[in-house]
Amino acid sequence: MPDECPVGERGHTYALDFTGPNVQCVDNMSLPLRQGRFPAFWVTVQRPQNGSEWKNPNPKDRLMLANIDVAMVAMHGKRAVNIGIDMGSGLWVATAVEYDTGKKRCHRFTGEGYDQDCYRMVGEYTQRGYDVHVLYEAGRNGFTPARTLSCDCGAEVTVVPVNKLELVTCGKRVKTDRIDSQLLASLDPRCMKVPRVWVPSVEEECRRCALREKKRIERDIARCNNRILSILERWPGRKGRVHLPAATWTERIGELRATGLVPKLELLRIEAMVREEATLEANLGEWNGQLVRLEEKEREEAHAEGAQSTVDVLRQYRGVGDEIARAIAWYIGDLHRFPNGRKFASYLGLTPTPFSSSSKTREQGISKQGNPEL
Repeated sequence: MPDECPVGERGHTYALDFTGPNVQCVDNMSLPLRQGRFPAFWVTVQRPQNGSEWKNPNPKDRLMLANIDVAMVAMHGKRAVNIGIDMGSGLWVATAVEYDTGKKRCHRFTGEGYDQDCYRMVGEYTQRGYDVHVLYEAGRNGFTPARTLSCDCGAEVTVVPVNKLELVTCGKRVKTDRIDSQLLASLDPRCMKVPRVWVPSVEEECRRCALREKKRIERDIARCNNRILSILERWPGRKGRVHLPAATWTERIGELRATGLVPKLELLRIEAMVREEATLEANLGEWNGQLVRLEEKEREEAHAEGAQSTVDVLRQYRGVGDEIARAIAWYIGDLHRFPNGRKFASYLGLTPTPFSSSSKTREQGISKQGNPEL
């Protein structure tokens, strides 16, 4: 409750939004506040008859009220609705919870254009004057639904990291698409702290995908080398444990064929793997060139704004090369969204995770809940 309230007539009802510093005033009506199955309640702040200043509630009462997570039934004259979407392969299940009536509506979208049907349903709520907030789990669908729901449907979107949701269960957990969508719809970012994933732009997401593709090709090249080495381990002759490029393996195959120590069928297997490695090496060279071009484009855009690209700035630090600089700049995006270094370290999963119970306290090491790519 702020120290000063807007001047009004005695007996007016004020709905308190405990998640922010403001007090919403509603004239000549009481604005009930709800959460889940709790009964509706409201708070009335009255001006004393002998003065123009407003009384604050008792500190204990204020603390009690501030610790209740509440959702406003009406927001600035708009009706509010939360929509939780469980996105599967070929099936989306959406649950819409209207806060003014408490009604729940479940929608199932299948067949061709199931995603467009879901977008159309969300857009209908927006056109009817609802304040719409959509929540869905981060996963295989990426960030395209978030951008579409926000730009085309006019909804506020929260992409929820499932591994950071606190669920209280007892025994076996019943899981269905409908229950998952209802769980998402019950989360209200307007009045409670809901973990969320930062939604990148299309260009930023493509840069991330380029880094992932480069890593994938490098893993495939290592896999080909490991398979070749495992074959040579079973036959006499010179052994090797070092990964080699495709051109060097081609020379080694000629030497092995001359010695006759490795059967011909095994040499055919090795030759097929070497050809696969040669193709992967060519693809890796193309992607390295693509990353360089992306970096040059980012540098030109930064110079046009009179700034320096984030990748170039990070390279100035000792121990930071191309790979680390690109990963930090392109996976994280705007570094200014972190208010301090502690928040940034928590995002990376480098903060400690203490465990304390009664007089026992122990450290569990760093959380390791950040992006594994970083």
